[in-house]
Amino acid sequence: MQGGTVSQDAYAQYKEDFILRQDRKFFHQYKDEEWLQELYHPLVVLERSVRAVEASSVRRDAFKNALSSDHPEKTFPSLLYDLKEGETLDGDMQTESNAQTFYENALFIRSIPSSLARSALRDAFAAAPGFDRIILSEPNRLRGFSRFGWAFFHSQADCAAALKELQGKPVNSWYTLSLVPNSESNRQPKFAPSIALTPERIATDLSQATLLAHKLDAEAGSEPFDFPEVSGSETLDNLRALNIVQTYLRFVYNTCYYCALCAIDEEELRSKCQLVHRRAPLPCTDGAAPVAVEPPAEALEQWASELDKKIGARIIAPAPSRDPEVIRQTALTPFIDAHTSQESESKFRCGLCAKLFRGAEFVAKHLKLKHPNECEEEIINRVRTAYFEAFRADPDRPQLPPSTAHAGHPSQYGVTLYKPGGIGRGSAHRRHGFYDDIRPGRGAPSAEYPAPAAPVPDHLKRRRMVSYADLDAPVWSPPKEKKLDYGFGGDNGDGDAIMSS
Repeated sequence: MQGGTVSQDAYAQYKEDFILRQDRKFFHQYKDEEWLQELYHPLVVLERSVRAVEASSVRRDAFKNALSSDHPEKTFPSLLYDLKEGETLDGDMQTESNAQTFYENALFIRSIPSSLARSALRDAFAAAPGFDRIILSEPNRLRGFSRFGWAFFHSQADCAAALKELQGKPVNSWYTLSLVPNSESNRQPKFAPSIALTPERIATDLSQATLLAHKLDAEAGSEPFDFPEVSGSETLDNLRALNIVQTYLRFVYNTCYYCALCAIDEEELRSKCQLVHRRAPLPCTDGAAPVAVEPPAEALEQWASELDKKIGARIIAPAPSRDPEVIRQTALTPFIDAHTSQESESKFRCGLCAKLFRGAEFVAKHLKLKHPNECEEEIINRVRTAYFEAFRADPDRPQLPPSTAHAGHPSQYGVTLYKPGGIGRGSAHRRHGFYDDIRPGRGAPSAEYPAPAAPVPDHLKRRRMVSYADLDAPVWSPPKEKKLDYGFGGDNGDGDAIMSS
């Protein structure tokens, strides 16, 4: 039993080391590309957060104006979710497809290399009339880490003009635009479990969502948003109020309540969630056919408990710093502490030049002024380390594609390289009137004219048996030939008998 435990521990350690090596290999290969830095680099993520906060104030005003209009649901269809009688999952999907016009004024961009900078792509569209913004997906590791995106315009007329003008336009020396009009995402909306529509859960979610919205308002430096008061304790009123708060979170702060996801910007929200996150309807109690299989009660309770835990943790979390200087100082603090030595109560020495000062704060100032190169190098190293740690901390981090380097030849698994031949046209061995482009003719291979064997690539050939010579073995030599005298004469000295004449 103990041996099994040791082997399991050894395998766990091997697996951990292997994953670490793979992560380091991937990180070293893509660390300088813009898309990976946007996800994990501390300073780049900070820049995205600052831009998102600036945009949130504009979106907040737009939401307030839409909410005070006569028909806010025309701008935000999510305000009416689950407020209509007789909705089903299929009906919700159809309603959502008709109501949402997110991709109506967009051009779909295909096969974008991961190494292509966002700024280069934006510059290619900048001259097009009515251009608004670009949203890019995360790279797909199964497609060479290429990605796709959407270029948004103010009207369909602008889309049509841009498609005609920009189709096939070279962005640089190795990429040209490949555009498709009005290509919607084929991803279906997400659905929270049906427990989200129970009166108790609606009341709990309304309270927590409001607290989260006010928390994000405070972090953005805004006053708490004045949501409409709930007129009573009716479930329908609470549900209407919950729709308002959740729509506010999603539109202003790119936050999905049911995912417990506070995304940095709209692009991350689209990537990790979807355009909408609905609530599955309650199971039917009138004998009608259920819309979907209801999960067990324990699973529903666990989902609600996990949601409360994540939302509660975000509500009480300290506000993140959006000052890049704070990140630099945090990275420099260990370096300053390591190079500051106290020799007495009022004597502090610099570890780089041995100069004395009266206080530790003077050593810190001295290091920044007189040793800027060392300080900057330390900051770069610390930020790079934080970059890699943020990458590894993400359980959904991108990884290298699965390797097929050790795949064996098909014949090793009993797979034939050619399918059996048939009769007449369409034989498995026939291509354009030839058998593998070698011998012309009609019909299938026969015993007289068999199909040629396919050449096996060198990297799939079986390796030869490895042999070696034992250097310690005694050297064997054949025995010397004995001299035989058959009585026909003497010997010439060379071991050959000579016949006498």
